[in-house]
Amino acid sequence: MGGTGHRVDGGDGLGVDAGKQLGTQLLLQRDVRGQLLNGVFNANPLLRYDGYYILSDILEIPNLGQRANEFVYYLVKRYVWNVKFARNPAYSGSEEAWLFVYCIASFLMRAYVSVRILFYLAGSWRGR
Repeated sequence: MGGTGHRVDGGDGLGVDAGKQLGTQLLLQRDVRGQLLNGVFNANPLLRYDGYYILSDILEIPNLGQRANEFVYYLVKRYVWNVKFARNPAYSGSEEAWLFVYCIASFLMRAYVSVRILFYLAGSWRGR
């Protein structure tokens, strides 16, 4: 049968090549790890995948990312540029806090992912 030559009999009279069985198990483990990692990545609320929409629904803040960016821009206009009649996109104090935290956290996450991709590409380009 090829492979390692070691056969495992499952009691039903049909032999299974142990080398092929090990290879199948390793591929299955790799596939499961990939699916779990994909699920974790998609559940991240700081990137616009499923987790973002779930968080937006839980907080009951539609267009969370856009409004978070508008809120930080409002803060810059109001306190840095001294614009007296800048429009605040938040409707309450708690919403202001969520928008501010989300904007900063999502910016840091996007920057982190971008830098990691750049380092990966630089390493690949050098032939690592």
